[in-house]
Amino acid sequence: MGDVRVLCKALGYYYSKKGFAVCREVGLPKLYTYRENGSIFHLSKRRADFVAVSLSLNRTVIVETKSCWADFTSDSKWTDYRPHCNQFYFAADLETATKIKRRLELCGDTETGVIAMTNRGEKTVLKFIRRAKVHDRVTPWEILLWQMAVRSSGFGFQGKFTPGNIFEAE
Repeated sequence: MGDVRVLCKALGYYYSKKGFAVCREVGLPKLYTYRENGSIFHLSKRRADFVAVSLSLNRTVIVETKSCWADFTSDSKWTDYRPHCNQFYFAADLETATKIKRRLELCGDTETGVIAMTNRGEKTVLKFIRRAKVHDRVTPWEILLWQMAVRSSGFGFQGKFTPGNIFEAE
């Protein structure tokens, strides 16, 4: 079973070194997309485990972290995350990540990437065992940056202070 907090910290370190703004548990906006027949398709509101945004690369990456195989198999909402990013990954411990990679291949998914986490003593190492394909994103990065700022501040739209933010004492 993988430690999701350690995994998110390693992801944050990796992406921030590459010039991305990073944040955990970012609320994703509701999207309305027009279908060919003119009807509106509504994607329900979701919260991404990890978001990385690079303005210079015009790239948004979402990583859904998985603590174990059962966590992956019980999740059916992850396909809703794709419109919000240019690349989508799953990240987990090496054993779980390998199983996820196999499942995606068996299902014919050619878009989703997989990141494996291994611990070498005190050091956490990330390995991209399957690269995510780059695709167009529907959600403007400005909206995601706003959501990241709100999450980090701890103050929501109603002025309510929530725990788990940069203003909270350790």
